[in-house]
Amino acid sequence: MIAFFSNSTISFSPKFTGCKRLFILLITLALAHSSSSQAQPEPANPPTSFRLIEEFSGSDFFSHFNFETFSDPTQGFVDYVRQSRANYLHLLHIDPSTGRVRIESEHKEKVYGRGRPAIRLTSKTVFNSGLFIIDVNHIPEGNAVWPAFWSFGPDWPNSGEIDIIEGINNQNFNQATLHSSPGCVMPKPDPTKMTGQFIDSLNCNYVDGHKGCTTAHEINSFGPGFNKNGGGVFAFWWTNDFLSVWYWPRSRVPANIVSGSAPDPSQWGTPASYFQFGNNCSPRKFRNHNLVLNTTFCGEWAGETYVGADGRRGKDACNYYVANNPKAFENAYWDINFIKAFKAGGN
Repeated sequence: MIAFFSNSTISFSPKFTGCKRLFILLITLALAHSSSSQAQPEPANPPTSFRLIEEFSGSDFFSHFNFETFSDPTQGFVDYVRQSRANYLHLLHIDPSTGRVRIESEHKEKVYGRGRPAIRLTSKTVFNSGLFIIDVNHIPEGNAVWPAFWSFGPDWPNSGEIDIIEGINNQNFNQATLHSSPGCVMPKPDPTKMTGQFIDSLNCNYVDGHKGCTTAHEINSFGPGFNKNGGGVFAFWWTNDFLSVWYWPRSRVPANIVSGSAPDPSQWGTPASYFQFGNNCSPRKFRNHNLVLNTTFCGEWAGETYVGADGRRGKDACNYYVANNPKAFENAYWDINFIKAFKAGGN
């Protein structure tokens, strides 16, 4: 997602749109081959102890967030609603027996005005590093749908953006991306440090015509395939030296995450994404971040690449589809077991 604030004014910038349909197909085929045939390199992460500093789960999940109600900075056809409105529309659910949190998008009525009611949550806590784990059973899916779990700072793009879970229009692989001010370029990819692939650019700059540095994960790490397989777990480790992102389908989640014991990235194998900081990219380009969880529709990415079953294309056609087909968004919901934030080291 792209969003930034300047002097308390919401601004927006178009989202990366460089993945043309043919290019997406080629990347998909390459990732399918990679995930099925590539031997996993040895883990490269040194053992590190972590302390849980915040858990977003169960009955107090929503108390960790603010409900945003401003117009979507990515020009999505969405009406972000406050918590009271979300409850009235029955969009928020917590299973009392399991603690699972379900966050729906409105899917019963035709809509007008700003768009289809949905949720955008921003964490009350600000982070500058750490290890973060999100256990997800279901990610919003469907044509015109654009969900994301990400973080960004108050002075966008100077304080940066980290996209951990993101995709559009039933895309079948997840994308993890960095967006920054000029002066952040990833080195030539090293296959011993990541199993995913950079697509489009190594330049994380989101100005001067650049769209950020995006990595693509394995097939079924997003979209209907992810959901049919029972979901999975994403983790990202953010330090002054690097930012690593892991993805595991439900059948491969590491034992120290399943058990709820202390996480140990040294046992997790090679991450799907690896972003290196240093002389090539100062870690200070990513600071004072809030976590964000949201679902939008159409807009500057999903809208521009939208193709309907009737052959209509583009943002206007996308908005019309979202407005007039509520049942198409019955599966545009998050189902989350937990989000956990850890601090490296002892106290």
